[in-house]
Amino acid sequence: MKEMPAEELVAIARRRGSDGRGTDGRPQWVLDHRASIESVLLVAYGPNPVRMLRCNAIVFLRDAAVGRLPIHLTEPEYDGLRPLGNREAARLLREALMRYPFTEFDAKQAAEWRAVLEGGGMTIVELAARLQAERVPAGAYSIGVDVNESYCLVPEEEHWHVYYSERGHRIDERVFANESEACRAFLDALRDDALLAESTDPEQ
Repeated sequence: MKEMPAEELVAIARRRGSDGRGTDGRPQWVLDHRASIESVLLVAYGPNPVRMLRCNAIVFLRDAAVGRLPIHLTEPEYDGLRPLGNREAARLLREALMRYPFTEFDAKQAAEWRAVLEGGGMTIVELAARLQAERVPAGAYSIGVDVNESYCLVPEEEHWHVYYSERGHRIDERVFANESEACRAFLDALRDDALLAESTDPEQ
């Protein structure tokens, strides 16, 4: 795995578009999102018939979204990129998984979940489904583990901790003995965040 600067992704996409030696990714999408690209994780998975490396580029955007696109690199292009250590690669892959959107519920599933959620106490499994149904960005929160710059709901020593994590600090931390109460407080905190409310507004 390698790390690719955003400008290099743009340059290689243009190069493939002009030399015709392989897939050029999604050049228009890259140009449209160029200003908001945080980082690019490149995963090579084999050669193609014209002696190029077939790769997947996982593109992290500043709004917590993530994109994935195929692109072909020459061996010198690939070798010139910075390699990632195992720990850093694992962190970026986990980040990609957490940001990648879930497949939407079908109508029957959505109706069943609403019935469950409106009928009584909430569990963290039901909370996760509720957040997905309300289209809260996956990168804005974490359930079960502490993630920097995210709303967190973490079980510790038979209690539930709800807070915003920022550089090792727990902002506005509240502790609950009851899972359902913690889930409700967590959901309310996300709903009360003005920026998140704008991103989940169905009229936008």
